[in-house]
Amino acid sequence: MFTELSGGETKQQVREATEMPMSGVEHKRVKPPEAIASPVPSIRPQATGQSGASVTRTECPSPAFPDIPTRRPDMHECTRDGKSVPLKRPVVDERINTASSAFDLFCMSTSVRGMSKLRTGPRFLRTLWLVYVTSMTGLLITASVLMVLDYLNYDVTVHTRVLLDDRSPFPALTVCHHHPFSYEAAHLWRRNQILSPTKFNRYLRQTTLGMLSTADYRLYHFSLMFDTLNIYYQNLVPEDAVRLGHNTSIFWNCMRMVDYADIQFEHDCRLLTGYRIRQFSHPVYLNCHTFEPLTRRDSESITFFSLIVRMGPKESASPAEDHEQAFLPDIFEQAKGLRVAVHEAGSRPDLRKHGLHVEPGKLNEINYEPIRWKKMNTPRRPCLRPNETHQFRDLHVVYNYSQAECIELRKQEKIMANCGCIFMEMPRPKVPHIGLPYCANVMHNFTLDELVRRMGCLANHLMNVSQNSDIREACRPVCDYYDYASTISITKWRAQSWKIYWLRVQNMLLQELATAQAVCSDCRISDSPEFLRYKHYLSRESFSQLPNISELTELSPTGSIDQVIGQPSEQLKLDGDEFAYVVLKRKSDNTVEKYEKLVLSLPVLLSRLGGLCSLSIGLTAAFGVELIEFLYLLLERRRAGRRRKVKSTRRLQPIAEPTVGNTGFREHCNNRVDKGGITSECGDWKRQESDALAADPNSQISKMRSCDINSLLDSRQNLGRILDQCIRRIVSEALVEQRTAIKPYKSAACQTLRDNL
Repeated sequence: MFTELSGGETKQQVREATEMPMSGVEHKRVKPPEAIASPVPSIRPQATGQSGASVTRTECPSPAFPDIPTRRPDMHECTRDGKSVPLKRPVVDERINTASSAFDLFCMSTSVRGMSKLRTGPRFLRTLWLVYVTSMTGLLITASVLMVLDYLNYDVTVHTRVLLDDRSPFPALTVCHHHPFSYEAAHLWRRNQILSPTKFNRYLRQTTLGMLSTADYRLYHFSLMFDTLNIYYQNLVPEDAVRLGHNTSIFWNCMRMVDYADIQFEHDCRLLTGYRIRQFSHPVYLNCHTFEPLTRRDSESITFFSLIVRMGPKESASPAEDHEQAFLPDIFEQAKGLRVAVHEAGSRPDLRKHGLHVEPGKLNEINYEPIRWKKMNTPRRPCLRPNETHQFRDLHVVYNYSQAECIELRKQEKIMANCGCIFMEMPRPKVPHIGLPYCANVMHNFTLDELVRRMGCLANHLMNVSQNSDIREACRPVCDYYDYASTISITKWRAQSWKIYWLRVQNMLLQELATAQAVCSDCRISDSPEFLRYKHYLSRESFSQLPNISELTELSPTGSIDQVIGQPSEQLKLDGDEFAYVVLKRKSDNTVEKYEKLVLSLPVLLSRLGGLCSLSIGLTAAFGVELIEFLYLLLERRRAGRRRKVKSTRRLQPIAEPTVGNTGFREHCNNRVDKGGITSECGDWKRQESDALAADPNSQISKMRSCDINSLLDSRQNLGRILDQCIRRIVSEALVEQRTAIKPYKSAACQTLRDNL
């Protein structure tokens, strides 16, 4: 640093180095105190021994520069006789355990954007960076909390894709008649075995008249409100309601196609291979029938299913014989034809939601598109994979689990428990009886007060939103299920009566021959009556002329028309409104899959958090390693400080009384000065030392001061190093303590050194 001790250029360089501003700290030249104002003794050559060899002098701290060596544990001190000995008391940095020291270490250890700017620079810039780091950290924490809460909500979105050449299970088809009464119903009403609609309407009018006669106007509209088909159904015995409805004989013919090649016709739909028919009781349509595949393998191979359905008996043209003079409010919903629904096999059909009207006398083609739903099982909205244990019962029919039916069943159980009746629109886990009737039953043990109580209780449970929300939470949706989006197209069917008849006869004869062959495998089939009837069919020249009753009777071995398989042409009702043709087919072999995905999945959450951290304060995954590094360095610093403190305590000698030349006391005073203040006893010692030096320049104190200065300024290199240490010391202390001006006692040492150069 210095190349020449004697010369104006070198001294000028030293003065410029000591006077330059340091990191924004205002440098003030302070006059050195009197204790160190005396001129520095000249540097004399070091004494040599007898051999003439130069003896190296160990550096000693100078009283004129108390601030420099007290921070250096490797420095030495001079005794009374001018000898240099190591300090017995190691220097301990008392600030290593403070919060500011830990903060400085953290700023140096972390890569967080802006943290390193908080230690250096002007106050304005440090304040600016502090505001930036604080605001960005607050923004980061707030946005991260909101993002995590959004993730824990587990919101999902529905994605759609088409699976090509993916055979889905063939759906079930439920068929109900708008006119629900069968041919047998009129005979039952005529024999008074079952209450007819006409008599039920008469009973309602008489009851209303009795209410008005007693001035009870609570249900003055009783006869109008209760004169509906579903109320009539609720006042029947469940077995009688089944007897009044249609049975499977209403279906003339069934056909199915497998893999676009194998076709099967059946005159009795119960014989259709791979299918089963389930009959259930409905409060509006009485008996409905569901055609559904038996197994999943059978359902995946079916491509086409058709039905020829009769419409049932016509309404009586004679008012005297009409047993259906009732149901006046139903005039707005009465229709002619069928009500069909396409739904998943094994499930309870919802005719209100999925029902389609089928026009009689027309070809009604129903095309469906299978939709596979895949729900996501999340903690907030869990789903269920049902099995046999989750099935429920509606009267005598068992259905598979569904969320909608689970909700309805829970409501029904509450109504049964609190109202003492069964609501006909929901699944009925128990068969109604006198002790637990339908809620609208007015025929058995009827009182007006009881009816009013039931209606009020029923309305309360149906309109209780909070209770219904609890039920919806208890019933989970199914994870995987199929839905069938169906469309119907109607056109004129140009089939002729003789074609329908002979197709039915052919199916009957073939089935009869197969049965006879199975019963008697050794018998000659040509001698059987089944073969004679089949031969009559095969040898017939024209199909346009249908056989009459007498012709069919001759073919029967006993002459009984009941044993004749087939119907004579006189009994066929093939008018335009007497039948309906229903076709159910796939649109394609493709399947539309709708599956749920999380809006904010874990990878997306991490990606967004990473972008937010990078945008705000530049926080990365390495911050975790930096935090560990900071804790490690902080712990090691505190451990080193404790070790030095223990060592200092062991080596520390008692401080002697304040006498002139006492180096231990001098070190004590220097430390007190370094802490920012000087006591009266230390000030007295300083003055005594200065007075002794002025009275006797050759005294022991003068020798010690000469020792100190000579040891510090022993060479040009030592002089440059000491001056550089002085400057750096002042700068670092001013930055750490955040002071705008250097203390006089710190700048005095460097100023004295500069003036004496």
